[in-house]
Amino acid sequence: MRVLIIGCGAMGSWMARVWKENVGEVVLCDIDGRKASRVASRLGVEYVSAKELEPDADVVMVAVPIPETPRVLEDIAPKMKKNRLLVDLSSVKERVVDTMKGLSTDCELASIHPLFGPGATTLQGKDVISVPVRTASVYKRFVRSLESLGARVTEMSAEDHDKLMAVIQCMTHFVLLGYLSAYESLREFDKRPIRTPLFNSLFRTAEAMLAASPELYGEIQVYNTYSRIVRARLIEACKSLDTMLSAGNLKSVHEVFEKLREILPQSDVQDAYKKLYENFEVME
Repeated sequence: MRVLIIGCGAMGSWMARVWKENVGEVVLCDIDGRKASRVASRLGVEYVSAKELEPDADVVMVAVPIPETPRVLEDIAPKMKKNRLLVDLSSVKERVVDTMKGLSTDCELASIHPLFGPGATTLQGKDVISVPVRTASVYKRFVRSLESLGARVTEMSAEDHDKLMAVIQCMTHFVLLGYLSAYESLREFDKRPIRTPLFNSLFRTAEAMLAASPELYGEIQVYNTYSRIVRARLIEACKSLDTMLSAGNLKSVHEVFEKLREILPQSDVQDAYKKLYENFEVME
């Protein structure tokens, strides 16, 4: 299965490497021709300039920034042939899928989201969400290829995807950015390298986030229409906790713990606690 990847950023390059090593032929294209040529040479794949682009591949994968994805889809779709698949890798789906539904093309259409970054080495055990728009045999072959590499492909609607990602991505990123920003403002308190397992785990996770693209993290917050709801709920929860603690209400902490323990299975809680210490002691 031959794939054309438009966009040579981190994830586009990652998909090109994995596809070339495990599935089939890869062609790379990017508006920055020098970058695309350099990446293609490094990966040992074919390169085509944006001016000479003819999307004649089994799968055309659009891996460009979130705000640019609809425009690129609109440019590419009319050139696509029947029995071909056009997909994107955008982290936000509603606007993309609305665009796909309005495209004038005979090709198959789907919007996928790999739930990991280019720090991964393989697709094994990784989640990929797919929003089928108009699919048939090529899409089925494409999904089988992902699954053959160990990916867990889950289909859902664009709305369900964006609501889920508002929690999984938007809230998580917001918490970690806020945590690091607060930590930076309190550096005068942190005089010695003393750690607890919880601090170590959270701080290392927050550090890892800084290796990612700030542009992408900002776009996820801005273009996911449910992100404001999630951020507001988080801020509301923090304010409520602060009000109770500022009043010296120790009972409230116990009540919050008990409420959350009812939601989360105790087996999961104990397993998480065990792994927290296992990871902490490995680093010693």
